Amino acid sequence: MEDIIFNLENIEKTLVNYNTKQIIQAKVITLRHDGAIVDIGGKLDGLISEEEFPNFSNAKIGDIFPVMLLGSKSEDGLILASKAKAELISSENAQASLIQSGNSFTFFVRRIQNNNLLGNLGEYKIIVPNNEITVKPTTQLGRYLNKNIEVIAIDIDKLNKTIKASIVQFQIKKEEAIENNFWPNVFINKVVKGKVTKIMPYGAFVNVDGFDCFIHISDLSYDMIESVEEVLAEGEERNFKIIKIDIENKKILLGLKQMLENPKLSRLKSLEIGKSYLGKVSKFLPFGALVVIDKKIEGLLHINDTGETGKRIYELVKPEQEIEVIVKSIDFEKERVSFSLPTIINPPAETENPAETENPAETENPAEPKKENSDNTKNEKNTKTENNTKTEKKTKPEIKTQTKSEAEIKAQKPKAEKSTKTETKSNAKTEKSVETETKIKAKTEKSAETEKQKVKKSVKIEKPIEVKNEAKDKTKNKDKQ
Repeated sequence: MEDIIFNLENIEKTLVNYNTKQIIQAKVITLRHDGAIVDIGGKLDGLISEEEFPNFSNAKIGDIFPVMLLGSKSEDGLILASKAKAELISSENAQASLIQSGNSFTFFVRRIQNNNLLGNLGEYKIIVPNNEITVKPTTQLGRYLNKNIEVIAIDIDKLNKTIKASIVQFQIKKEEAIENNFWPNVFINKVVKGKVTKIMPYGAFVNVDGFDCFIHISDLSYDMIESVEEVLAEGEERNFKIIKIDIENKKILLGLKQMLENPKLSRLKSLEIGKSYLGKVSKFLPFGALVVIDKKIEGLLHINDTGETGKRIYELVKPEQEIEVIVKSIDFEKERVSFSLPTIINPPAETENPAETENPAETENPAEPKKENSDNTKNEKNTKTENNTKTEKKTKPEIKTQTKSEAEIKAQKPKAEKSTKTETKSNAKTEKSVETETKIKAKTEKSAETEKQKVKKSVKIEKPIEVKNEAKDKTKNKDKQ
């Protein structure tokens, strides 16, 4: 009988070489209190902790399943192995093998290298290039480390088990899916639930089903508010009403005050058409006046509804005046009310329009004589005398009176004449100008030529004589004194 020779080198070749994270098939050979001892095909056996089993009491000797070698040893020299990690890797390998370009998936970012995000999906290596992380390349990548992120596969190398992926493409595809589901289901006055994501000085952004909508500060409350924070807070979830839809520009405007009944509308509903109310004029407009009744309801009193055709509104009423008005009409949609006057009212004491500029000519003091050329004044008087000679044949005393009144007017002027001789000379000049004007008029008024000539003669003879006599009388009076 031949001796059996054991060749240890040949035997060692049949044993498994232990590599960290290596996945091999293991067989349970012993169960003990802290776990299961498995045959991993090498010199040493492996140890799987009882925590690796969903239900350790159901484990049996002879069970076969894949395990991952962890590389370290237990106190009794057994190689530690993991059943759970092997199952995860197997599952991820199966998932990665099914991924095709354009498919979305999730992976865990384990490290950052050359501004690229790196991770694994089973035995596959996942790479997200920097230009596919955000629209604008960035180096601030710490927020992605040690997190699960969603991406879309853009290039797959199954031979080298490498997948290139994109966060940017995933976001674009996600937004398209949200919009395709969002727009067909929105309409005006629809009540939606949204979360306040960002507050601005003039409003706030609200996320509704993944779509960013906006609410303006004027649509937060019927009351006057100074800041958005008086009504909303970031992160708050509330119900809003859709008040405007712009599909072309992909914008949705929300309203919060529209969820409540408008106090102004409630007040308008309390009014009765045709009923009279006591109000106060608050403001003038080009076409009427605004009147406030019950201290809160403001309406328009149109100029056509005052009963005074052709008059301006400020000729009938004045600011802060209390008047009785009748409710003519109510527009609930536009939240407007129109008034009319029950009867013609007495105009206010001050009928001038405060907005209009006063005409200086109308406000001039009538007591002050107008500063006109003395010669022109006399010409006008003489012309009137010529046209009315038939009915106004004045006597000598009347002429004296007229002369005296002219002298009084001259005395009031800033440039008064100093002597009676100067007055006489100016009168003579005036008479000459009257003669010239009369001659011109005589050509066109032949029928009255004779009468005008008589008037001229009377003016030529009587007036100078009277003036001379007056001058002599004044000289005599001086001599006597």
